[in-house]
Amino acid sequence: MSTAWYESHVTVRCSGSAEHERLNRWCAAAGLKLTRIVLARAGCATSRCSP
Repeated sequence: MSTAWYESHVTVRCSGSAEHERLNRWCAAAGLKLTRIVLARAGCATSRCSP
Protein backbone atom coordinates (compact mmCIF):
# COMPACT_ATOMS: atom_id res chain seq x y z
CA MET A 1 0.00 0.00 0.00
CA SER A 2 1.36 3.41 -0.98
CA THR A 3 1.71 6.14 1.64
CA ALA A 4 2.40 8.84 -0.97
CA TRP A 5 0.30 12.00 -1.16
CA TYR A 6 -1.50 12.71 -4.42
CA GLU A 7 -2.92 15.93 -5.79
CA SER A 8 -5.88 16.28 -8.12
CA HIS A 9 -7.59 19.27 -9.68
CA VAL A 10 -11.24 19.79 -10.52
CA THR A 11 -12.56 22.71 -12.55
CA VAL A 12 -15.94 24.06 -11.44
CA ARG A 13 -17.94 26.85 -13.04
CA CYS A 14 -19.95 28.80 -10.46
CA SER A 15 -22.86 30.92 -11.66
CA GLY A 16 -22.29 33.58 -8.99
CA SER A 17 -20.79 34.48 -5.66
CA ALA A 18 -23.45 32.58 -3.66
CA GLU A 19 -22.64 29.38 -5.52
CA HIS A 20 -18.92 29.96 -5.02
CA GLU A 21 -19.49 30.42 -1.27
CA ARG A 22 -21.48 27.16 -1.17
CA LEU A 23 -18.59 25.39 -2.93
CA ASN A 24 -16.17 26.94 -0.43
CA ARG A 25 -18.21 25.57 2.50
CA TRP A 26 -18.45 22.13 0.87
CA CYS A 27 -14.67 21.98 0.33
CA ALA A 28 -14.01 23.05 3.94
CA ALA A 29 -16.40 20.38 5.26
CA ALA A 30 -14.68 17.75 3.10
CA GLY A 31 -11.21 18.83 4.27
CA LEU A 32 -10.23 20.07 0.81
CA LYS A 33 -8.30 23.18 -0.17
CA LEU A 34 -10.12 25.58 -2.50
CA THR A 35 -8.11 27.76 -4.86
CA ARG A 36 -9.96 30.28 -6.99
CA ILE A 37 -8.47 31.14 -10.37
CA VAL A 38 -10.02 33.96 -12.37
CA LEU A 39 -9.37 33.52 -16.07
CA ALA A 40 -8.55 36.38 -18.41
CA ARG A 41 -11.80 35.90 -20.34
CA ALA A 42 -14.46 38.43 -19.32
CA GLY A 43 -16.99 37.09 -16.82
CA CYS A 44 -15.32 33.71 -16.39
CA ALA A 45 -13.99 32.37 -13.11
CA THR A 46 -13.13 28.82 -12.11
CA SER A 47 -12.48 27.26 -8.73
CA ARG A 48 -10.59 24.09 -7.89
CA CYS A 49 -10.78 21.80 -4.93
CA SER A 50 -7.69 19.82 -4.15
CA PRO A 51 -6.63 17.82 -1.12
